[in-house]
Amino acid sequence: MPTRKPNINDLGATIQRVADGERVIQRMKNLIARATELGEDTAELSLYLEDMCTVQGSFQHSREAMTEALGERGRIAALLAPNVMDSPEERAYDDITRLAASTCGTPIALVSLVDGTRQWFKSRMGLQAKETPRELAFCAHAIQTPSDVMVVKDAQADPRFEANALVTGDPNIRFYAGAPLVTSDGHALGTLCVIDTVPRDIKPEQVKELAFLANQVISMLELRKAGHLPSS
Repeated sequence: MPTRKPNINDLGATIQRVADGERVIQRMKNLIARATELGEDTAELSLYLEDMCTVQGSFQHSREAMTEALGERGRIAALLAPNVMDSPEERAYDDITRLAASTCGTPIALVSLVDGTRQWFKSRMGLQAKETPRELAFCAHAIQTPSDVMVVKDAQADPRFEANALVTGDPNIRFYAGAPLVTSDGHALGTLCVIDTVPRDIKPEQVKELAFLANQVISMLELRKAGHLPSS
């Protein structure tokens, strides 16, 4: 039988359960503290409190898991809305990747869009691959912090990436900087990223320019979604 997907009502019920449980636990702690002051035996109450905390922890985990699942569903919906995945190359996007590479002095630049299983490149410079599995994607890490440009100075020295196949093999990534492509409603669809095959740093003004160019990409995607740009 297929697993039912969580919905907003499930999340609301779980949040209420967590809030109710926290209030009950606090009352139980107050009761134990009062009984202790009166010199009463609180062993059984303490065991009951431990059980309550275990159950509460389970509800808390469920809330976090459902929040994450619902957020990812919304992000994927936003990614699919412009009908851009697997579309042909377009000069407007290619111009931005070339400018990003030139600005940051890197041999590789990409407009990377991350769906549930892969990162697909709407535009690419200096890289032959059109996509990679999501589990290898630096960009899948970058979209977890949508407000920040993620910078990896030396992937071989970073525990997140040192064993990554894109680091240990072709294209031998060492340096990475990715500016998340964040929609007006807060969904990070992917990144505009620059890559080098040698360890290096990036200047603050280059980071700002990369973020600016990422905003231009998201503007084009949102115009496409609204039907103001051609879909191919």
